[in-house]
Amino acid sequence: MIAAISGGTASATSSQRATGHIVAVVLTGLMMVVFVAYTAHATAKRRQHMPSFWRRCGPLLLACAAAVLIMLDPIRHIIMDNTGGIIGGQDFAWLLREYRGDCDAESPKCFALGGWMFTYGTTWIGFLCLAISTFWLVDIVAKGRQIRAKWRQIRAGRSR
Repeated sequence: MIAAISGGTASATSSQRATGHIVAVVLTGLMMVVFVAYTAHATAKRRQHMPSFWRRCGPLLLACAAAVLIMLDPIRHIIMDNTGGIIGGQDFAWLLREYRGDCDAESPKCFALGGWMFTYGTTWIGFLCLAISTFWLVDIVAKGRQIRAKWRQIRAGRSR
């Protein structure tokens, strides 16, 4: 957060970075709670008539998975800020570290296993789940078909 304000340089102190990570977890967590709550509400109101459990509750289950996946990277940051990767006497820094120690740049070319798994893996898969959940909840395919049918009807009326 501070690095973005300071023009992209990595000039933030460790306490500023830790504070930024806490703010990110709180804000992202609030957004995920609102998203899941809305999806649960919409599922209860608009999808109870659907015959199968998966068609009825699929968007909600996917929304929950998205929330968990999206929250993993910010939580990883806080764990690294507070423990350095030592959890219960065990060293998990090899898994949680975002960048390799032998690289100076903060870029994907220097990612360690944790950088690839959390920054790209869980975050991007989480956002994909979030998008699919949203499109599924609003039944975007059926709406697209309705729009296409209406468009064809309008175009057919003009050609006469």
